[in-house]
Amino acid sequence: MPPEYPIGLRPPSPHRPTAVSRRPRGAALLLALAAAAAAGAIAAAERPRPNLYFGAQDVATLRRKLEGPALQAKWKRLLANADALLGTAPGKGPVAGNLGRSRNALGVIGICAFAHALTGSRPYAERARTEALALLDGAPWEKPAPANRGAHLATGESSAACALFYDWCGDTLTPDERARFADRLLDAGIRPYLASIEKYSDWWVNNLVSNWAGVCHGGCGLAGLVLADTHPDARRAADYAWRHVPAFLREVHRADGGADEGVMYYTYGATFGYYFATAAARRFGNDAGLGEDAARKLAGYWSVYLQGPDGRFANFNDMDEDCMSGLGGDDPARRPEGGPSSALSALFEACVPGGDALLLWAADHGGDAFYWKGASPFALLWRRDAPPSGARPPLDAAALFRDSGQAILQSPSLWFAFNGGWTSDQSHYNQDLGSFVLVAGGERFASDPGYGKTATAEHSTILVGGDGQPAGARAHYRRFGSGPGFHYLACDLSRCYRAGLARFVRHAVLVNGLYLVLLDDLAATGPQGVFEWRMQTAGTLEVVEAERRAVVRRSGALHVVAAHPPDARVSEGQASLRHVRIQPASPRGEETLVTVLYPAPAGGPPPRTAFQEERYRGTLAIEHAAGGRDTLVFLRADDGWTLSTVNGQSAARVPSGRDRTLTPHRHRADGRAVLPTIGSPAALPPPTASAAAPPQPPKTPVPTPPPAPAAKPPAPADAKAVESWRARLRARIQEATRAGETPLATLSLTGPARIRSADDKGLTAVIGGSASAIVLWGQLKPDDYLRLARAFRREGAAEGHATLAFFLMADGQLEAAEQELARAGADPKRGPALVEEVRAAFAPR
Repeated sequence: MPPEYPIGLRPPSPHRPTAVSRRPRGAALLLALAAAAAAGAIAAAERPRPNLYFGAQDVATLRRKLEGPALQAKWKRLLANADALLGTAPGKGPVAGNLGRSRNALGVIGICAFAHALTGSRPYAERARTEALALLDGAPWEKPAPANRGAHLATGESSAACALFYDWCGDTLTPDERARFADRLLDAGIRPYLASIEKYSDWWVNNLVSNWAGVCHGGCGLAGLVLADTHPDARRAADYAWRHVPAFLREVHRADGGADEGVMYYTYGATFGYYFATAAARRFGNDAGLGEDAARKLAGYWSVYLQGPDGRFANFNDMDEDCMSGLGGDDPARRPEGGPSSALSALFEACVPGGDALLLWAADHGGDAFYWKGASPFALLWRRDAPPSGARPPLDAAALFRDSGQAILQSPSLWFAFNGGWTSDQSHYNQDLGSFVLVAGGERFASDPGYGKTATAEHSTILVGGDGQPAGARAHYRRFGSGPGFHYLACDLSRCYRAGLARFVRHAVLVNGLYLVLLDDLAATGPQGVFEWRMQTAGTLEVVEAERRAVVRRSGALHVVAAHPPDARVSEGQASLRHVRIQPASPRGEETLVTVLYPAPAGGPPPRTAFQEERYRGTLAIEHAAGGRDTLVFLRADDGWTLSTVNGQSAARVPSGRDRTLTPHRHRADGRAVLPTIGSPAALPPPTASAAAPPQPPKTPVPTPPPAPAAKPPAPADAKAVESWRARLRARIQEATRAGETPLATLSLTGPARIRSADDKGLTAVIGGSASAIVLWGQLKPDDYLRLARAFRREGAAEGHATLAFFLMADGQLEAAEQELARAGADPKRGPALVEEVRAAFAPR
C-alpha cells in the first residue's frame, strides 16, 4: 500500500457510468482541480464527530444513562461483545448477493464504533475501521437485475454500517482520511442509490409496503446524511431519503400499528427507516410528525400481541415459525433476536410524553437482529432514561389490528391468532387470508408452514375448487368484540379468491376461554362449488372418519370435530405440513361448515356436537364429556350468518370492528409525541431536492416562506376552506387520471388501491389489479383526502404541495405541513400566494 494512504484508504475507484456520474473527460480534470482547491474549505465546513445521534458534549449524559439500573446489563454486554470482536478478522469477499456479509459487518462496525464513541478507546475504532474498509473493498454492493439496477438491500446495510463508522469514529480520522473514505462511500453506496431514484426508478423507490424501501432509503439516506455537509451528492441523497422514509414509516404502520408484511419483514424495514429518521430529525430540526404518528397508532403493540404464549409468533406473511422466538432481553445468549424489537419498542415508548408500560416492558425484554449479539446500540440510544420495567401489563383478551387485519382471541389456556388482512401485491406474497394459528396449553396445534410457502393450500383456510387467493386481495371485518363468556370475530373474505366464490365469511367464537368454534359461510357462483377446509399442523394426526373428527396430538390433544354438514368427510392431507381436511361429500352451491377445535388432555374424550339448521336459524350444541352444555345460535340474513347468542347471552352489541379495540397502557402527561433525540445540533437547511429528477440550480433567487409560529396549533379551518381545498383536489384527481396517472392510495373503503379514473360523482379504485370499486366523493373521510393529496402531489408543483400542506395541517401534522409549504413557496410565481392562502385558512378568526 502506498505510504500516502496510512490507514489503507485507496483512491476512489471508477464507478459505473450512471445518470448522476457521467461527465465529459475534459470537465473531469477541471472538477478535480476545483475539488482539490476547495478541500480545505470542505474539511473546515464539516461538523465535529459524532453528530448523527449525539454530540461529544452529550457523551457524559449518555454514559450516565447507560450505567443506570435499566441499561447497565445491556451496556456491559455491548462492551463485552466489542472486546470479543477485537481479536477477529474482518469479512472478506464480495458483498453483492451476500447479505450475511453486509449484516455481520454492520454488527461489527456498529458495536465497536459505538463502544469507541462512548469510551474513547482507540482499539474499538481500529476494529470498526478494518471492517469498514473490508466492506468497501467488497464493493460493488449491488448486483444489477432487470427490475433493480441500482441500490440493493446490501447497499442499504453497508451504507448504514459505513455511516456509523464515519460518525462514531470520525475523531480518529485525519481530514485527508475522511475525504478518501467519503469518496469511496459515495461510489459504493450513495451514487447507486441516486441512480435507483434518478435514472432507473427501481421498483422499491416509491413502494410504501416492502421492507426494501425502509432498508434502501434508510441505510443509503444515513450515508447521505453523514456526508451532507460537504458533498452535494450526499446532501441530495439525504434529501431524497427524508422524503421517502417518513412516507414509508407513516404507511407501514396501519391504523393500530400493524403492518402488511409479517413481523419479521416489518421489523427489518422499519428499523432501518428509523435509523435514518431519528438522525434526520436531529439534523433537520423536526421529525416530520413521525413521533405523533407512531404514538397515535400504538406502534409496537402489534409485535407484542402477535407473539404467542409458546414464545413463537403468529408467522403470517412469509416468516418461519421459530424466527424471533423467545425473548432476547431474557436470554440474550441463545435468543438474541427473540420477541418484539427492543430498539423499536424503546423508540416508540420514548415518543409517548408520559411513557407506555407495555412498550417499556417490550424494550427491556425484547431482542434485536442477530448481528447485534443481544445488545443493539439503538436499544441503548432510544430507550428512555427511566427505571426498569415491571411485569408485562395484561393484554386484551380480544385485540384487532385494523387495516393490517390480524386479530387475537385469547384466554389463559388458549391463544387464537387470525389473519384477515391483505395478500400483498407489493411485497412478500402469501395467499393466507382467513388462516389461523392456535396454541392451547402452551403447545402449537395449528401452524403456518413459514417462509416461502405462499400457496393458499399451505395455510389453514379454505380452498375453492382447489384454487386459492390472488395477489392484492383484502378481507374486511364485519364484527369483532366480546360478550359475557365469549369473544367473536366475523371476517368477510368473499372478494379474496380468483373465481367461483360468491360468499365466504369466516366466524370464530372463543367460548368460555376453553375452545373455539369456526363457522365458514360459503356460497359458490354456480351450483357445483367444491369447498375444502384445511388446518395445518406440526403435530401427529389421527383421523376418525366414522365420527367426522380428527385428533392432533402433542403432549396434549386437540379434537377437530366437523359438526356440520352431516355428510362432511374428514381426512388427512400433506403439503409442507400435515393437515386436517374437511369436505362436503359432493359439490354444492352453498354450504355452512361448522368446526369445533377442542383442546383436551392426552387421551381426553371429544365433545358431542350437533348443528341444527332451521331456515333462518342455526343452533350449535356442544356437550362436554365432563358434563355441561354450551349452545351457540346463529341467525341467517340475506348476506349470510351472524352470531346471535352464546348460552343465552346476546351478541347483538358486538361492534363492527371499525373502531379501535386496543387498550393503551399510557401514563397521562402533557407534551407532544416526537421521535427521541439527544442534544440540539445546528439544523441543516430543509431538503430541497426533487423526488423525481436531479435538482437544477435556480435561475433567480428562490423565496423561502417564513415558518409558521409553532407555539400553539393553528385554529381549525372553516367549512368553506375545507370544501374549497377538497374541490381543488377532486379536480386535480380528475385531471391526473385523464392524463394517465394511476397512483396507489389507501382509502378507508378499499384499502390499498390504484386510482384509475374520476369524474364529478366520484372515483374508480382498482383493487388487487382487477376488481374495481366506485367510491363517491361523499363517502371519503378526512383521512382519505389526506392520502389522496399525498398520492396525487406532483413534486415541484406548487399547487400539489400546498394542497397536501392544507390537509396535513388539518390533520395536526404541523411539521410535515411546513415542509410542504416550503416546497410550494419555492415557486416564485404562485408559491407565496398559495402559502398565504393555506395559512389564512387556519388563522384565528
